[in-house]
Amino acid sequence: MLLIEIFENAMTLVGATKTNGEVSRGKAEKIVDPKGYFAQNKRKNNIKIPESIDADWKDELENAETKEDIFRILERVAKRIEFENFNPVYKVGDDIVVWNGEDIYTRVESFYDWIYDIDVYDFFPNYEQKWNDNFWRHPPLLFHETENENLQSIMKDGLLPMDKTRGLSNRSVGSAIFTTMDLMASDGHYGDVIIQINTKMLSNDPNRPFVSQEPPIVESELRSAIAHKIGIDFESDVSLDMRDDTVILYGSVSPQYLSVVKKV
Repeated sequence: MLLIEIFENAMTLVGATKTNGEVSRGKAEKIVDPKGYFAQNKRKNNIKIPESIDADWKDELENAETKEDIFRILERVAKRIEFENFNPVYKVGDDIVVWNGEDIYTRVESFYDWIYDIDVYDFFPNYEQKWNDNFWRHPPLLFHETENENLQSIMKDGLLPMDKTRGLSNRSVGSAIFTTMDLMASDGHYGDVIIQINTKMLSNDPNRPFVSQEPPIVESELRSAIAHKIGIDFESDVSLDMRDDTVILYGSVSPQYLSVVKKV
């Protein structure tokens, strides 16, 4: 549900540091039920593709002398897919033609090489900010596992972001609090105590933390969304220990929002 609502809004902001509900980075930011969004806009990209493709179109592109030549070649053999925040993509069979539309240089890659080579956040700037904003509109309860020995300090000082090793997939996360939206997902792997975060109350706190999903989950969603829009059946691989109900908090949570719901 979070994904659908975010894609229904326009994606406009460019990014900033994950604190106090804002995000910032040095380049275009990361969103969203992509599939729902693309389904609504599918007709915009319903461009007829020739039944047969010239075998020598790659040679023609390589030998093109003007951008007008490239336009004519791509118009003849390719499906052009428009993206709101990025250059169009040209699909020819299972190949992708990368072209900025300005010069005479093109690059042809297989779809499966291209989809893992791109920076998905170039296509969907400000993804994380919109996910955060949408989360706090109707926040679900969150649950955090910890060791019983930590309980006293947590109930006194609150949950504090920690910078711990969480495997290669999440090495870029930094200091954060890992939680889940699914109480049943808390199985004692990270501790024998489960703490509930009252997110409804926390949502009204001006110092509420920025939240996001795990980066590999986000990137997988976006790759699948891009593939869907291009018209290729593709599901991005995600490590089995990644869950889409995980929510990462980039900031502390005061004790007033915490309660112990269960001891594993």
